[in-house]
Amino acid sequence: MQKKQSKNTDNPAYTANTIARNIKHLGNGVIEVRRYNDGSLREVFLVLFFVFFFFFIKDIVTEKGLYSEMIWAINPDVSLISQYEAMKELQDQDSSVFSNLESYEEFKREMLKMHYKSTIQGWIIISIPFLLLILAGYPKGRPLRIDPKRRLVYFWLGRCFIDIGGGTDCPIYR
Repeated sequence: MQKKQSKNTDNPAYTANTIARNIKHLGNGVIEVRRYNDGSLREVFLVLFFVFFFFFIKDIVTEKGLYSEMIWAINPDVSLISQYEAMKELQDQDSSVFSNLESYEEFKREMLKMHYKSTIQGWIIISIPFLLLILAGYPKGRPLRIDPKRRLVYFWLGRCFIDIGGGTDCPIYR
């Protein structure tokens, strides 16, 4: 009769070797447990930053795609002035087409009310590369240190002290 494996050993990526690479003995019975996925997340954010930045620059150079949303957020006058002038010309040719065409400022206010979602989307699109860059440059998490002689579990910088009990006969060192 075979023993059933526990769920932790069913995952081939989570092995004793993975755990052992992240534990370091510092001396005097103190061990340090590092986070094994921290570097990978920063690399993913950096790759996402470069991919998004490439598409960001491509859209700006070709003036297609997300470019119109970004311009609408930064300076809506670029597209509104040409629209207003075209409508004004049509009104000059035939006054019945746009009989109630107001001043440019009123026209701009109405268009910004009507297209407020485009303004929000534009600012979100502009802020995504900055967010990814901040996440890619975020500092590593501090490793957890365990000192069974003094019965402490703590972070190096955070100074969070937690009683683990058991003194020197801690099961970690067996």
